Amino acid sequence: MATERGGGRTGRVMTLDPAAGSAAVPSQGPGGVRGMRSRFEPSPVPISHSALLPTDVPANEAATAIAAADTMITTLAFDGPRPEWGLDGAAEAGGDALAPAHPRPNRWASAARLTSHALRAFGMKWMGVSTTFLGQLRADVMTELGIDAPDDTNCSAVLPHGTAAAGTNLEANAQNESTQSTGVCEDSSKTRSLTTEEVCERFIKPGIEAMGEQGSGSYAQLCAKKGRAELGEASIFVSHSWKYPFLDVMDELIALGKREEALKGKPVHFWIDVVMVDQTDTEALDNTFWVDSFRSAIGAIGHTVVLLAPYDAPLPVARAWCLFEIAQSLVTGVTLEAVLLGTEKGRLKAAVAAMSEDDRFVTNLMLEVDAKRAECSFERDRVRIFEMIEAMEGGFHELNVQVKAWLRGWLLEAGKGIVAEIDAKAKSNGGAEREEGAIGDMYNSIGELLLREAEYTGARDCYIKALAVRTAARGEWDPSIAETHLSLSVVERRVPNYPKAQTHVDAAAAIVQHNAAVAGALDELEHRKVLGAQFSLDTMTAKYDEALASAEEELEITLRHEGPEHMKTVSALSSVGYAKKKLGFYKEARDIYTRAIAICETLGQGQDPSALYLYNSMALLHNHFGQTEDALRYLQRCLSVKEELYGRHSEKTATTHMNIGNVLLESGKFEAALDHFQKGSAIRETIFGPEHSVAALALSNVGLALNCLGRLEEALETHRDSLSRMLAIETADKRTTAAIYNNVGKDLLDLGRHSEALEAYRTAMSLREADSGRTDLLDNTWSLYGAGEAETAMGNYAAALEYHAASLQIRRRTLREDHPNVAKSAAAVERVTRLLQTKPSA
Repeated sequence: MATERGGGRTGRVMTLDPAAGSAAVPSQGPGGVRGMRSRFEPSPVPISHSALLPTDVPANEAATAIAAADTMITTLAFDGPRPEWGLDGAAEAGGDALAPAHPRPNRWASAARLTSHALRAFGMKWMGVSTTFLGQLRADVMTELGIDAPDDTNCSAVLPHGTAAAGTNLEANAQNESTQSTGVCEDSSKTRSLTTEEVCERFIKPGIEAMGEQGSGSYAQLCAKKGRAELGEASIFVSHSWKYPFLDVMDELIALGKREEALKGKPVHFWIDVVMVDQTDTEALDNTFWVDSFRSAIGAIGHTVVLLAPYDAPLPVARAWCLFEIAQSLVTGVTLEAVLLGTEKGRLKAAVAAMSEDDRFVTNLMLEVDAKRAECSFERDRVRIFEMIEAMEGGFHELNVQVKAWLRGWLLEAGKGIVAEIDAKAKSNGGAEREEGAIGDMYNSIGELLLREAEYTGARDCYIKALAVRTAARGEWDPSIAETHLSLSVVERRVPNYPKAQTHVDAAAAIVQHNAAVAGALDELEHRKVLGAQFSLDTMTAKYDEALASAEEELEITLRHEGPEHMKTVSALSSVGYAKKKLGFYKEARDIYTRAIAICETLGQGQDPSALYLYNSMALLHNHFGQTEDALRYLQRCLSVKEELYGRHSEKTATTHMNIGNVLLESGKFEAALDHFQKGSAIRETIFGPEHSVAALALSNVGLALNCLGRLEEALETHRDSLSRMLAIETADKRTTAAIYNNVGKDLLDLGRHSEALEAYRTAMSLREADSGRTDLLDNTWSLYGAGEAETAMGNYAAALEYHAASLQIRRRTLREDHPNVAKSAAAVERVTRLLQTKPSA
């Protein structure tokens, strides 16, 4: 409800309803008002301020607070005499009751918090207008403007006849006003775009003046007094910008009200400032009072609806009042709902349908959120709201994070809604709707949206639907079918299910090759997509030679088509660098990453996901060379950008915490490493749940830090907890499970439980063999080394030598001779060989 003018939130009357009966103060939840049972008696009831206000409130402040509350009550319409306020039993003792004098506006600031306590103690209910009232108001405004009103209005007029203000200095008022006695006749395309601010000036304020006098009540309240409206307890708090077209706002709220009423079977009442606040008396109350009161109102009403437009840069996230309302809704935990305004639904749907793998509109939307840049029509309001935000835990940064998370959730729900709409149409039309290729494209785009937020099950479902619809509409060899197969390969790789992922990559490659044979030439750009997918899968299955070959071919194609300074070139360079790093060519990898980062900086893309990947990769290389501070500098930069883009509690942020933990662990800073591992683990457990493989693996990293700290029993307990979670997952990745068995083996080895350690290492090796059919994977060398150490500790030197020799052979074949892990295995072989030679004969 962002105020764009001199009114809105700082108006005089916020419509509350005092219930009737005896005074009682029940316990209060967040927001304070809901659930109250205080009631007025027909005669004055003296009430001690100690029953109303905090016990540490000085008497003079309490008096101000109660006087402020009294002022509010005297402005409201209700049956029966107002209550008589007492202070600390003064009335009962025969003392003077507090005089009902109205405090001056500057006294509201010091009394604001206390006043809200007093109002809540009497069970004041926030009132709202009905869907029917909004429908009639819309019709009345349209009639005044000479626009045909909808036929679904069935109540008496709520806008006094002929109340349009003439001569106001507004662009919309410069239209022809001469043709109708009831108002103005204007071009409908222009009048439909009249903002809420303009409607307030032209109709609401004149309407208030026609029904009463300045300061006598809000528009809705005066309509109720005239019998033109029936107010009810507010069930929806509306947050909107006064720059929005008024009729669009009414359309959305009326439609929302009808849906809610059909769903809940009872009337819905809206608290919307333009009609619930006296817009003719906006300077009567200090803005501090409204900040405090709105905080209570949001919690009491329990359901905030934020109207968003445009979809890709919503005004509410740039307006201080709206951000305040969103923040309070998040803090109090009430229902916070986003509703797109007017044609924005179609625009969002079109944007999602056209979304490509390079589309950044979601990321750009996140970048637009910065509470410190929020605007406000009045500087005093902005200052007060900013003070409130700074006082919140985490301040502006945490608010930005929460708003971004809410926007991401809204986008995901919007995407799911589009899918549900398509499915419903297909069902009603016997599947005809889904025969169109465009529908398949929509399914694919929604799958991409879900995939970006790690909603793998939903993404897979959308991609499978896209595959079926696209195939039916375009045939099995259409390039879009290959695109969907590659998307499915990403899902299966992330789950992970590597064999299934490979099946989808092979299907995409077959389509590209078939089309090349038909056309007589290879489509290099389509082939590049397949190369990228194969590279990712090969790196996940430790096939680094094959991965390097794919990456180098992908780079050649990219340089031919995009040139040396392009973000796709950056991505291709990153892939080559990664493969070289995994193969032990560290200096070459560092040079490649340095080249890629320079391109990012030249293009001004320092916050691009590709740049973030490079920062992370450079950090790991610096760490390899023992340059810990440089490594941490890159990772902290990466973490800062990710928190800004995705929030503190995103999977991407968790990954960086894990990487920082690894660097700290290797540099001997075990406590700091543990802290980052625990943060990353907590985020992943929150996102995926404790039984997900990603969460289980993150917990295993916590165990590693505990092991390094010498807290071996805790480490073993943590690793076994991680392992039990992984084993409970039917589709758990065997390689990941093997890694956790490896960690269990290390704990047992350090605890001196050598035979148990050996068993854990052997289990890890058997899992990898079952997964890949191979025993010579690079990942297996850690299990072989650990098994060799366990056998050595038990004096079984011949068996130990066999394990260490196998580890050395794989490492020499896969890595460079000067790789530190090659040297480690070589030293172990030499050490055990000496032990075997000096061992006494049996």
